[in-house]
Amino acid sequence: MKMAPHVLLLFSLCSVSAVQLENLEKLERPGNKTSVADGLAGMEDLLVSAFRTNSDPSVETLVTKMSEMIQKMKPPLLQNVQNIQDSLDTSAANVAKCSQNEHTTKSQDLKNDFNSKSQLHSQCRSSEKTKLDEKTACAADIKTLTESKDTTCGALAALEKSIYSYGASISVQNGETFKPFHSRLIQASQQKLAEWETADAQCTDATTKLTARTTECANADTDYTSQKAHCDSVQDAMDGFSCSYLEAQSSKCETMDTCFEQQTSNHQNILSTGQTQLESMRKEWRGFLRMECLIKAFFVAEADRPAAIDKCQAIDTKAQASADLKLVEPTLATKPSCPVPTDAAGTAGYRSAQYDSLPAEAPAKECVASCCGSGSTEVVVEYLIVAGGGGGGSGGGGAGGVIMGTQTLDTSKVVTVVVGDGGISGAGGYGAATGVATAGGDSQLGDLIAKGGGQGAGGSQIEQPGASGGSGGGGGFDRLNVARSSGVAGQGHGGGRSNLPGYGAGGGGGGAGAAGQDAPKKHYGGKGGDGVSSDITGTLKWYGGGGGGGVNENGNHKVDGAGGAGGKGGGGRGSDFGSVSWANWHKFTGTDGEANTGGGGGGTDPESRVAGKGGSGIVVVRYKSATPVMTGGTITSFGGYQIHTFSAVGASTLKYQ
Repeated sequence: MKMAPHVLLLFSLCSVSAVQLENLEKLERPGNKTSVADGLAGMEDLLVSAFRTNSDPSVETLVTKMSEMIQKMKPPLLQNVQNIQDSLDTSAANVAKCSQNEHTTKSQDLKNDFNSKSQLHSQCRSSEKTKLDEKTACAADIKTLTESKDTTCGALAALEKSIYSYGASISVQNGETFKPFHSRLIQASQQKLAEWETADAQCTDATTKLTARTTECANADTDYTSQKAHCDSVQDAMDGFSCSYLEAQSSKCETMDTCFEQQTSNHQNILSTGQTQLESMRKEWRGFLRMECLIKAFFVAEADRPAAIDKCQAIDTKAQASADLKLVEPTLATKPSCPVPTDAAGTAGYRSAQYDSLPAEAPAKECVASCCGSGSTEVVVEYLIVAGGGGGGSGGGGAGGVIMGTQTLDTSKVVTVVVGDGGISGAGGYGAATGVATAGGDSQLGDLIAKGGGQGAGGSQIEQPGASGGSGGGGGFDRLNVARSSGVAGQGHGGGRSNLPGYGAGGGGGGAGAAGQDAPKKHYGGKGGDGVSSDITGTLKWYGGGGGGGVNENGNHKVDGAGGAGGKGGGGRGSDFGSVSWANWHKFTGTDGEANTGGGGGGTDPESRVAGKGGSGIVVVRYKSATPVMTGGTITSFGGYQIHTFSAVGASTLKYQ
């Protein structure tokens, strides 16, 4: 700490004899970089030495000047503490401000807009159903009234056509005189006229009713069409506000998280630095307190001065300094919860809440808002497919095939997902140790298939290299010049070989990223090939490591490091225990491949009956979205991605919701 001029002057005052006050002004040293606390300690020693001598007028003058200067030095120190406190309070206030940001108001406004449109949309579709009911009723009524009009007016027309068809009814009958004939004629005419009047009235009534209903229904079609178009428009607005709210709320939460992280870190830095500075200032303050005590001691009776000085030197000023100079640590605001909606437009939850309760006669239209994919029927996904690793024998098991890439999925189709199991472990292959390992199971995503890892040679396969697969298994013990097992191109690599005659150990299983190693020397198994890494889950992890080859040592003891190391990516380590007695076949067996990595099982000694099992596979799919748009597997989110992880062995599905 560089001292202020008046501090340097104070030190200068105390660095000379009290009888040389006339030269005080000449002793200021601007270049002095001694700390205030150290300077005060030196000053205290000088004062004690001076005060223990006989009183001198010049010493009294010096003490007075020193007292004045100490009083000038204390306020700036107090102000420094206050400045630190102000910085802490400001930084704490900045943390609290993080609860609100430029997206807060917009997000709330959009949520309110969405809620308003949601309520309006429900009401609108109910009105649409009413309009449809009216349109349907009109059509039915007009059909019935038209049929009634056609029937009644048709009867009238038929009656009118019979005007000249009296026939025999108007002929003179035998013996009929004038009056009876005309009376009968009048009666017949009146009957026909009455029939006509009835038919005419019925036709007129039916026509009147049809005309009136037609007039009433003239706008039914238009009203319904207009209402439906209006409701579709309201739905588009509602769906759009849902997407906009999702985006704004996501931005609000991300901004808030970043702000809290940055401002909290800034506050902690200020607090840490401030506490360090405070401790230094308290040390100076303790020096001031002792100096003030010594100055007071100077003015007591000379006989009492030594005791007073001793008391000042023994006094503990820490508590007083801590009370005089202190910082009040503000309580930081807690970051509020900031839920991002998981039921935005385009999700199953949204359809259930906003569409499913609508009248069946007035359903929602297809969502075309941005978060619905604008009607898209495809989703682009990244994938990781890892097959099960092969079981170990004498040689290490080959890793399950690994496929990574990007694919566009048709959302109208259900995608089959299969996770392959690890292969069963085998035996070393010598004598009674004849159990045969099995290959790992295939894993699948739709049409993409990762092949299971090949098993390590052993059991009854001792004359053969490790089996081929996603990655090839390691070769068996004591075998020269056998062909290497192979891996599937783009998924894995071949296994290593023993390639040694006597005490040749098992070869390492192939890995997704590298081939398995040949047995490096007698007794020692080959290392499994390394796998490949992926951060598709949000965490970097290795997959598809080959199993290490087993030891070949007839000593019934463990040979540290003789078993081949498993490849990076879950490969099992080869056994280090060399067996010659069947009673010991179960000791230090090959290590199993790690679950959900497709790692190959570790190999074992030729006379051992148990090697390591292959690790199961895994299928992971992810896509950019704030909320899940598909179902299947365990769903997590990271960095703007929705991640579907399938880790359970067996078949399942991935489908658009």
